[in-house]
Amino acid sequence: MWTTALGHSEAPPKSEWLPRIEKELAKDHGIVVLGELGFENAYAFAMNEKRANEEGIQSLSDLARIAPRLRVGGDYEFFSREEWRAVRREYGMQFQDLRSMDPALMYQAIQSDHLDVIAAYTTDGRIAEMKLKLLEDDKHAIPPYEALLLANAAFARNNPDAVDALKLLIGAFSTEMMQRLNFLVDGKKQNIGQVARLFCDSLKQ
Repeated sequence: MWTTALGHSEAPPKSEWLPRIEKELAKDHGIVVLGELGFENAYAFAMNEKRANEEGIQSLSDLARIAPRLRVGGDYEFFSREEWRAVRREYGMQFQDLRSMDPALMYQAIQSDHLDVIAAYTTDGRIAEMKLKLLEDDKHAIPPYEALLLANAAFARNNPDAVDALKLLIGAFSTEMMQRLNFLVDGKKQNIGQVARLFCDSLKQ
């Protein structure tokens, strides 16, 4: 939102970004921020949990020490994104091999030991299922990707009951919850609408 939609190059401190986004969206775009959903869907480096624990890898600083002997995979755009440039800049990260691939193949590759590390998505349901460990970005190179609920300002003004209903979702999700919901869809092949309906029904109880 901040860099792509609003066109800024530098990210503000985390404590400042939401008020500034709210102000700009309202003033320049007629959009109201209803609130944060409670999770973020960011890039995060992941390793096989057992291997990470055996090698004492908890953070990206730890990973940087052994990266020159490891193979890393990312989706087709990750290695051209600012996140990757920031990780290299902050940690001096240098891998033995970089591989861009379809995300589905990327997860298969780390499961079958064809990759050592992947640039995963923090809400991906395969993380828990495949026993992957998300490594801490201890230097905060990757910007926050908190999910926001937005509404057209005129719609929000004219439909207060709809806004009140939508606000039930504010803060209702955690990253772990999103992983479970995503796995029901991606892993268990359940219908998206049915999964969403069941979750929304649980909020009313």
